[in-house]
Amino acid sequence: MAHIYLLGVGLDRPAFGSWILPLLLVIHMASSALASDQVQHQQRINTALRSVLKLVDSGESFLTYDRAAGELRLQQQDALLRVSPVLEEFRAGPGKDGPVVEHQLTLHLRRYRRVHAYASMLSSPFDWEQYLATDGKETCMLYFSSGLVVYSSAEWGSQHSPSLRLAAADLRALYNTLSEGARLVVLPSGWDKLAPAHGR
Repeated sequence: MAHIYLLGVGLDRPAFGSWILPLLLVIHMASSALASDQVQHQQRINTALRSVLKLVDSGESFLTYDRAAGELRLQQQDALLRVSPVLEEFRAGPGKDGPVVEHQLTLHLRRYRRVHAYASMLSSPFDWEQYLATDGKETCMLYFSSGLVVYSSAEWGSQHSPSLRLAAADLRALYNTLSEGARLVVLPSGWDKLAPAHGR
């Protein structure tokens, strides 16, 4: 009973209302921002899953990147053709998932060449290799429409665009398998779990 009496005394003081209302307002704003983030995250998950279902129905080969598992998966319809562990991921900007969940393969690059004015060109006995050779090697790279790059060699390592680094054997397999226009869908973390407010 002493607690109730002391609380009642505190409530009568004018100073109580001066700090409790701003505190409640801050708590309400924080919970609203958290709820908004959860809604946006769930929307990204839904968009990614819709993209995967559409690609499964298309019958084409495609990639899914499961962020939580750290795996890049080559799939065609219901078949899982290859699982490639992602050795390193770099995300441009803040460490959030970002708005883009589907990426389109636009370039198969075979060689790294320095671009600054005083770099010496690495010549090859076969300068036409870039255009005619189709077999991948460890220095190849896959470039996607959003700026995402998938590579193996440290020569390609870039801190200016989002990137995924794979083992050389995995990169070669994907390079040789995927045609330009192939899709990559990023599955945000938590995509395989029920949302907290989901009713059973």
